[in-house]
Amino acid sequence: MTIAVILITLCGASLGWGCEPAALTQVSPGDAPVRASDPSQAQAPFKARRERPIGGKPEGLCAGDFDGDGIADLAAAWISPGKLSIWRGGEFGLGREFSLRDCGGFPLAPVALPPGTFGAAGRAQALGVASRSARTLEILADTARLLELEHKPRALAAGAIDGRAVIAVACDNRRMEVLRDGGAAPERWTLGGELPRCALVSSDLSAVLVGFHDTSTVVAYGASEGPPLGTIRLTGFPRALAALDVDGDGDEELAVAGGDHELWVFGIGEAGGARAWFAGVEPQSWRTDAIPLALDVADFDGDGRDDLAILHHYHLTAMLMTQLSAAGPGRISKLYAGQTPSGFAVLDSNGDGMLDLAIANRDTQGIGFLPGDGAGGFSSDVRIPLGDSPNALAAAPNSAGELRLVALNAKSNTLSAVVFHEGVLKALESVPSGSEARSPRILEWDGAPGLDALCLITGARGAELMRFSGDSTGRLVPGTALELGGAASDLLLVDVDGDGSAELALCDPIAGTAMLLEATVARGDVGSLSRTARLPVPASPNSLCRIELDGDAAPEIACVLAAPGARVGIAWLDAQRTAAGNLELVELGFSAVPGAPVAAVSCDLNGDGRADLAVLTTAGPGSAQGAWYGLLRGPGGPNDFSLSAPFATGLRPNRIAAADLDADGRAEVFVAAQNSHLVNAWTPIGAKGALAGGLEVRAWDDLGAGLGPLDLCVSDVDGDGRLDLCVVNGFSNDLSLLYGSAPRKAQSNSTGR
Repeated sequence: MTIAVILITLCGASLGWGCEPAALTQVSPGDAPVRASDPSQAQAPFKARRERPIGGKPEGLCAGDFDGDGIADLAAAWISPGKLSIWRGGEFGLGREFSLRDCGGFPLAPVALPPGTFGAAGRAQALGVASRSARTLEILADTARLLELEHKPRALAAGAIDGRAVIAVACDNRRMEVLRDGGAAPERWTLGGELPRCALVSSDLSAVLVGFHDTSTVVAYGASEGPPLGTIRLTGFPRALAALDVDGDGDEELAVAGGDHELWVFGIGEAGGARAWFAGVEPQSWRTDAIPLALDVADFDGDGRDDLAILHHYHLTAMLMTQLSAAGPGRISKLYAGQTPSGFAVLDSNGDGMLDLAIANRDTQGIGFLPGDGAGGFSSDVRIPLGDSPNALAAAPNSAGELRLVALNAKSNTLSAVVFHEGVLKALESVPSGSEARSPRILEWDGAPGLDALCLITGARGAELMRFSGDSTGRLVPGTALELGGAASDLLLVDVDGDGSAELALCDPIAGTAMLLEATVARGDVGSLSRTARLPVPASPNSLCRIELDGDAAPEIACVLAAPGARVGIAWLDAQRTAAGNLELVELGFSAVPGAPVAAVSCDLNGDGRADLAVLTTAGPGSAQGAWYGLLRGPGGPNDFSLSAPFATGLRPNRIAAADLDADGRAEVFVAAQNSHLVNAWTPIGAKGALAGGLEVRAWDDLGAGLGPLDLCVSDVDGDGRLDLCVVNGFSNDLSLLYGSAPRKAQSNSTGR
């Protein structure tokens, strides 16, 4: 076999940091790459799994100090297209800018080589990546070596044998290529199996271990010829190997992940170090979640002992086993790992001493992050079970009582109340809500202690107003429904006359009408329905939100007009009373918005002290492609708004919310993207006071909630002075609480309406 060694010079310093800076898939005018040391690239201050879109399908990850600055960096191989991307770590974590280069199609997960070897200077680490379609092995440092392989690579590993760094590629046709640091060409070793699946370089054994799919074995090879050093026969095929000191006796055990739910551990309590792995002693078998895919070893809880992280393909979980001993793990924690996880890496990308997990999420084309808490766990959302298919959420207007949130459950036709009792948030037993419940709102309407609630339902003759009476414990009791008629799609509370009692605004998409009802309707006063103000609003009003336009005591209403229709965009409505005391709705103007508007939220996007509107849209009726636009207030009258560029969201966006998290006078924007299982987040950047053409926002990493997030709000639900992000998940039937992790600097709140 002839092996060609090709030297390629990368642009820039180690690993080509200046090469091809790649833009994120969510691009806005303000999404210019920033340095890792730039605090404006800091993440949304919530305890949550995060995910960063990259524009390709990541196949595997590895972490290492590729630039030699003492802080871990991250490399990802993309299965489609065949690319390798590298993010540099720094004071504020991984920078948003990354280098991107071709690496051949269908690459294996990259590996980091020992520091200062294979052409890397000082303490920097070279990076190895192998392509299955190109049949190449590439080693990247200040320069790159490209080695052509005779057979297709199947597994890749790196480490040291006899004090010398090596990289090993297990291939088809019973071949393994082993390249030693400083060697001119790889050695060719013979394998005993046809389908290598995983590999590990063991310094203790001075061997390369290979796990085979076809024979369900793990075999140790110490030289190119001669018999193997040992063979382990398994009851399922292996997918990942790791060496770690499980029992604290000073030598390493072998962990093998495979089968359906298996983690086999060899050598526990046995003398002889790594050779005891092959002594024929039955391993311990620790149960994992379904289809364990990858392993990594690190000290996650700071006790000076090895811990083990496991990634699961079918269960979509990352499991952390800590406090290991001969008896097994003392503590097991696991979290949602995002859609189609295909690999992970352990790293401390900001040098704070706390290890995080980076996860390759193939179908969402992103890199997920589970921030470590330094104590053997991860900072993530807290889940509270609700009823079947929760799809709408509302927050209490204040945290004075125990009731904090209400959620409507679509399949079970129930309402769940979430209360804060004795320092704990929990959902009370669900109560009947009525058919097709929507638009929940929390308010005080019965004069008794405790907050109450309203929602819209569908009755025999159209829309009805369902009323719930609450007590001081937050418990809600369904009352009688009040028949409204028509096809009301949204309910908004707006205090027209400043008397402390909110009037009710509704919109009917079938009749093309907006309505304003007396506050007494919430108390069941049927007679006051005759004083309802009605206004034709062509064409299809489907959502309402409050907005201040004219500086008087009462806010105005932004009425979202859906597509298709004669008008698609926002109708600006003024809710007021006439001199005779009657309610009245007046249209002030109209602003067109592209696509099919879904919902809107009022907020100050550019920091000029005036209310703007963030409008959520899809590309068209029924489309899964989404975006949001800023409608920025101009210097003219109450309907003087100009449209910003679109900011792309995840798939099938459903609701939008906003709040000023950093007290800079500009609101951050959040969108629940149902089919991406993520909450998208943006923060305004650039000059304050800019009009729509100059509006700049930067996308934060997406926030992981549950499965199928459908609605969200921003509220301090636990009363600690920090804003929290609350998300109802229609597929996992729960509420995700993404607790705020930064001190609250401003009195800022939004329910997303």
